[in-house]
Amino acid sequence: YTQSIRLLQQSIKLGGTNVPAAAIYNGLGLAYYRIGQPENALGAFELSTRLDPKFAEPVYNTGVIMAESGREAQAVACFEKAAQLDPSGTRSLEYLGRIFYRNQRWDNARKALNEARQRAPREPRILTAMALLELQVTNMVPAISCLQEALEHDAGYAPALYNLAVVNHLWLKNDSQAAPLFKDYLRLEPKGEYAEKAAQVLRNI
Repeated sequence: YTQSIRLLQQSIKLGGTNVPAAAIYNGLGLAYYRIGQPENALGAFELSTRLDPKFAEPVYNTGVIMAESGREAQAVACFEKAAQLDPSGTRSLEYLGRIFYRNQRWDNARKALNEARQRAPREPRILTAMALLELQVTNMVPAISCLQEALEHDAGYAPALYNLAVVNHLWLKNDSQAAPLFKDYLRLEPKGEYAEKAAQVLRNI
């Protein structure tokens, strides 16, 4: 990444490239971020935004750094702006949903995820995030519906399989449904923390 930074800085100095300067500064910001220099990254993203105020990427990237450094109010503002600048994208809305979820602002999280779902109705990742939100407020029917819909769109989406298995096991007490879901999950994800939990449940059923 240090080499990438040198090349990007050279491109900026020399000019004569078909790549817009805003995109070069955004790339420079990403390179700084990846070598652990977030403040330099923020400076590059800010320059990118000044050069092209309609470019969503540096606004989103600024939001990520703000969120990771605990500056959540600034992060929220960045993600809301990025979502407006990129009316078909969902990343900013999904990140907003995670921030609101973490802070138990359920209505705000639901609003962000609903907008993301409108933009990408068949995305299992969004449907699963919505299900987890509804589980937090014990809205079981919409949670199950979202997980089932996620699996209709992608039968091999592991997070939906795992969470639907957990719902059947813990909430519905329906292990005849839970067991095959846990087995399907383990075929897809045989290792890791959740695999260990799934295997433990299967041993106890």
